[in-house]
Amino acid sequence: MPYQRLTFRPGINKDVSSYAGEGGYRESDKVRFRQGLPEKIGGWVKYSNIDSTGDIDGVPTAILRWRQNNGIFNTAIATNTSIYIEQGGTYYDITPTTDYAAGESVGTYGLGWGAGAWGDSTWGTPRDSSNIALHPRTWSLALWGEDLIFCYRGGSVYTWDASLGAGTAATLITQAPSPVDHLFVTSPDRHLVTLGASLTGSQNKMEVTWCSQEDFETWAPLATNTAGSQVLSNGSEIIGGITSDGQNLIWTDVDMHSMLFIGPPYTFGFQQAGTNCGLVGPNARVVFNNTTFWMGNGNFFIYQGGVSVLPCTLLSHVFEDINLLQRNKVFCGLNSEFNEITWFYCSESSVTVDSYVTYNTTEKVWYPGTMDRTAWIDRGVYNHPLATNNAGQVYEHENGVDDDTSAMTSYIESSDFDIGEGDQLMLVSKVIPDFSQLTGTVDITFKSRRYSQSAQISGLAHTITPTTEKISTRFRGRQLAVRIESNALGDDWRYGVPRINLQPDGER
Repeated sequence: MPYQRLTFRPGINKDVSSYAGEGGYRESDKVRFRQGLPEKIGGWVKYSNIDSTGDIDGVPTAILRWRQNNGIFNTAIATNTSIYIEQGGTYYDITPTTDYAAGESVGTYGLGWGAGAWGDSTWGTPRDSSNIALHPRTWSLALWGEDLIFCYRGGSVYTWDASLGAGTAATLITQAPSPVDHLFVTSPDRHLVTLGASLTGSQNKMEVTWCSQEDFETWAPLATNTAGSQVLSNGSEIIGGITSDGQNLIWTDVDMHSMLFIGPPYTFGFQQAGTNCGLVGPNARVVFNNTTFWMGNGNFFIYQGGVSVLPCTLLSHVFEDINLLQRNKVFCGLNSEFNEITWFYCSESSVTVDSYVTYNTTEKVWYPGTMDRTAWIDRGVYNHPLATNNAGQVYEHENGVDDDTSAMTSYIESSDFDIGEGDQLMLVSKVIPDFSQLTGTVDITFKSRRYSQSAQISGLAHTITPTTEKISTRFRGRQLAVRIESNALGDDWRYGVPRINLQPDGER
């Protein structure tokens, strides 16, 4: 019989049965798709060791990089306890000394005396359960020219003056609202916008406030300035916001609003842009190529002048295995070199970020994986993206092919597909592998079934090298799945279109 080509659709689909997904892939980790074919993702190397040298404390949860007017490069890293500036490999603690307290790294529920609503349980009894979520420390970092402006959820607003040097602590902006939950700086009109704040001193979780143009020390609205505020409708709290191509987008827990600079007397105009599309966590959004992407509470969305659902073949995989108590840890990372939008999140059984799901904007496909990361910044004018993990390490991604000095395990597995027509048992006697790129080795394993509901039988793993021409095999079934895996230092591969030799096995 002629050889059967094994061609598969790009992307991973776990929302259908293995047989229903015939012609595609079902499982993967640390794999991406490029020009329709799967390949191992790029590796990472340590940018700096910051958990054992005493340079910084806490779990990093936000990162920002920029260049000052004098050419000095800065990396700001904010943890649940402190905030730092890195220059030339040295970390400087710029944590404010006024009106600042360390936060938690893990979300939990409020317990003990005073927890819960009035009348809950009995007087004088500490609560051993509640639905009051205590959020982990999350940050908003933004630039005001070459200076850094930032806040943490439920805290005050601070600024770090780059001209004073890296060793100078950030200072409190005393005129700004406090407490606030999030902030961003509008462009090009340059207003500092705070979310979940109020100028009256009593926090309003649905209020947007902004300073006068080009002056973050002026917040009281007057006829002679552009400061102001607006209370949004629909929802119980503002989750986050972002500046996006000439307008600003703000999410509550249930919907999204656009905030457009219109000039005096109102300064900004507000309009509800979408409903039932709230943001799952304050950093679960990104703007790329004039499109805003975000993770909601049960779906993914995009904004291109209007809100629409982003179809996802991993919807059940993500939202049936996510720890919603840790939803504020969800963050979105952009890898523009490969046109990838990645959401990192805590799986259901984890209180630390351990999983990710990636959408490729060019290939229009999804792929999942596991990875310990807590913050991410695209490469921008640098050579590599930067990311942090729970142990306080900073890594340069897309650098090499390994997990720093350890091997990276990378694999992909197809859905079940029919051998021949699938109407009889077939014997596979030979496999001709095909890799357009292969360094080191990969293992290829075929898994067979007699029927779609039968137990899957896994064959032997065959090691493929750059010189392997064929594999002699003896396995039979009506359906097959193929798995490609590498797990040694220096392994790198890009899969092609292998072929298998078939012959009827005599049993129907």
